[in-house]
Amino acid sequence: MQQSSSPSDFSLSLKSYASFTSGVIIASTVLAAFTGCGSKAPAPQEASQVPAQPAGQVATPAATPAGEPKLEEGGGKTASARKWLGDIPYDVWFDDPLAIAANSQSIGAANPAPAMANNTAAPAVTPAAPAAESPTAAAGGSVDWKQTISSDELQDEMKRIRNRLTQQLQSAGTYSGNYKDIQADGAVIAALGAIVERHPDDLSWKANAKFVRELGGQLRESSKALGKEGFDKTTAVFEKLTSVLSGSVPPDVGNAEEKKTFAESASRAGVMVRMQKAFDWLKSNITTEGKLKSEQETVQHETIVLLALSVVAADSTYDSGEEDDYKKHAQNMINASRDAASAAKEMDFGKFQQALDKVNKTCSDCHNDYRFADS
Repeated sequence: MQQSSSPSDFSLSLKSYASFTSGVIIASTVLAAFTGCGSKAPAPQEASQVPAQPAGQVATPAATPAGEPKLEEGGGKTASARKWLGDIPYDVWFDDPLAIAANSQSIGAANPAPAMANNTAAPAVTPAAPAAESPTAAAGGSVDWKQTISSDELQDEMKRIRNRLTQQLQSAGTYSGNYKDIQADGAVIAALGAIVERHPDDLSWKANAKFVRELGGQLRESSKALGKEGFDKTTAVFEKLTSVLSGSVPPDVGNAEEKKTFAESASRAGVMVRMQKAFDWLKSNITTEGKLKSEQETVQHETIVLLALSVVAADSTYDSGEEDDYKKHAQNMINASRDAASAAKEMDFGKFQQALDKVNKTCSDCHNDYRFADS
């Protein structure tokens, strides 16, 4: 007949089982640690797991599960809440030891932030700095004209145009042979006037920039007529322009509004003719590193003018100026022109050729999508 177990034997069995259970948990955890090594990605986190906290942030305690004994205000558990089997607390038993081991594996798979040597939390990763703004862009989306073209280059371009017009307007014959170029120069004069109105630096004729802008537009219109009539009208406008640039505003120059938009000021088609001339000269003449060095001053001027007029042509007030495709083409032209100007300054012939190729491609891509009238 089997003898009944004594209370001390039952207590010993309970303690043995607790030790066995703890051993299972430890073994399972060790096994999980070995099987987890070398995995490319951690196991997906279970919904019941506590999410990893950002470095330096105190973890928020999980909500107490239903049925779990709650703490008294003094910090200890109530005697009635805790169950006992003899002198062994009931909660030493684990309902599912393997599940607990698996849960430990998942938590261990998360990569906690390493502690610093002084036991402080590891610093948060500094986000990448934002890309630097384009040199032509200023706060609020406006154009930084000082970084785009200097006052000296503006003055130089105006001087070149004046010298050219002086030669082209010597007679009705020279006028008729160059009237289309005069139209383009009129558009550029108008654009330069509008730029100077916005430029932070002073020029000798900045106070009269609005008159320069208006006379540039008039020069473009008057030179559309051929023969003596067109020659006389264009010559009269040019004489007024020369006076204004010299600091004397003729009484018959008329009124001029302050700071018009670029679309209201300058023909985009005429501006693009000047851009094309700059590219053609650069492509045809700067064919070697030696040419780049010997013509560096002119190359720098032409690339800077190309950049400035690219910014003008990109203005949103022109037709299609708000369209995404047009904006993309315009920005590509600005970037390529800036690269060409930078290469000319550095006398980097390889970079210069690459930039000109980008200018050429951008022009072709844009003209495949858009056909501009005289605007």
